[in-house]
Amino acid sequence: LKLLLSIMESRQDSDMAERIMQNIQPSYLVNAIRQAYNTGSSAEDVDPLDAEEEIGDDEATPHEVGHNIYILAYQLSEYNKELAHLLCRGFINEASRLSDPALDYYSKRTAQIEVVRYDRSLERIVFQVPPICNYLPRPAN
Repeated sequence: LKLLLSIMESRQDSDMAERIMQNIQPSYLVNAIRQAYNTGSSAEDVDPLDAEEEIGDDEATPHEVGHNIYILAYQLSEYNKELAHLLCRGFINEASRLSDPALDYYSKRTAQIEVVRYDRSLERIVFQVPPICNYLPRPAN
C-alpha cells in the first residue's frame, strides 16, 4: 500500500493510475476503506485519534491503514469517474457521503496542498491531517 502511494505521488501522469485501476476495482478500494474503519472502530472503545498516539511507531492501526487506502483512492479518483462517484468527491450534494461514516471520517481528516515547483509545474500533495490540528483554533487551521 505504501509503495502504491509512493508511486502515485512520484508520478503525476495518468499512466500509473490506469495501470493500478486495471488491477483494482473501485468498489474494492471503497470496501477496504470501510472494512479498515469498522475494524478500527470495533477494536477501540476510545477516540481513534487518542489511540493512534498510544501505539508504537512500528505498528499501524486499522485507522492508519484505512487512511492510506483513502488517500490512494482519493488520488486515483482524479483519473477514474466511477471511483470519484463512490467517494462522492466533487459533488454539490454531499448528503450521501455523510451517511457513510467511514468515508466521512477519512474525508474530514484528509487535506491537500498545491506546490509550485521551480520549473513552474504544479504538484498536488494529499496528506492526513495530524491529530494535534484538532486542538488549533479554526482560523489557525
